[in-house]
Amino acid sequence: MKMGMDETKKQQSERSNRETHKAVSIQISTEFSTLDFLKGGFSGGEVVVLGGRPSSGKTALVIHISLHAALEKGIPVLLFSLEMSKEMISQRMLSSLTGIRTKDLQAGSLSPEDWPRLTSAAKALSEAPIYIMDSGETSASEIASMGRSLNTQCGIGLIIVDYIQLLHGGFSDGENNLIEETMERLNALAKELQIPFLILSQIRRPNSDGRDAKPSISRLNWRGNIEFYADKVIFIHSEDNGFEKETENGKGTEDVEVIVAKNRNGSVGTVKLAFRKSCGRFEET
Repeated sequence: MKMGMDETKKQQSERSNRETHKAVSIQISTEFSTLDFLKGGFSGGEVVVLGGRPSSGKTALVIHISLHAALEKGIPVLLFSLEMSKEMISQRMLSSLTGIRTKDLQAGSLSPEDWPRLTSAAKALSEAPIYIMDSGETSASEIASMGRSLNTQCGIGLIIVDYIQLLHGGFSDGENNLIEETMERLNALAKELQIPFLILSQIRRPNSDGRDAKPSISRLNWRGNIEFYADKVIFIHSEDNGFEKETENGKGTEDVEVIVAKNRNGSVGTVKLAFRKSCGRFEET
């Protein structure tokens, strides 16, 4: 995993292969066949918005998608993490790959059986074409500059922004137009580079009467018309958004709904996945 803009000799030698691969393979899979069938993967030039409440699993899902793209498909991924540090993202990635609980990794509470898995995962991750930028003051202009530069170096196949409300250091309630302007610029950049953009977004709380408990476009657009600039809008939702049903050994799972609410080039609908919050791992049910 790459922590900055530097490029190794190995990357330079593989650059032309990646660019060729990118040109002929314009879709990126999520690894979940039911979800890919519904939404058609992530295509070059598309803007995909992933919305949800805090702690709903948004970051865990994009980490899963990033690891699948980089490790299984060899597709370089550029991740702008505006809330978590590189170290925190790295821990989550190792936890997802190994199935070891994140809190055990942080505390160093590992069993003898954990070490071989962790060593193997750490080696794979260190070599993976994943680039993490964790400046909390990132703007759309900086995303454009870094995206163009790194795409020239190694042929980026997916750009992720986690999350839109933290760009420019955060938006106030009176800055709806700035969110829309940012979405418009990211949309134009996706089209220019022909790279899919996966943009995370918070959504507003449901009404106190519970009538809109499930995520919706209206709850996404509460601080600007984010949906207008998206080719696809996906929500992640659980009836228990805290995902507290965890067994003693951390192997408990919670059913979550991945809701495709908008899809310009495919179907809409809902897919259920099993989520292990303790290690950030998703599985098809």
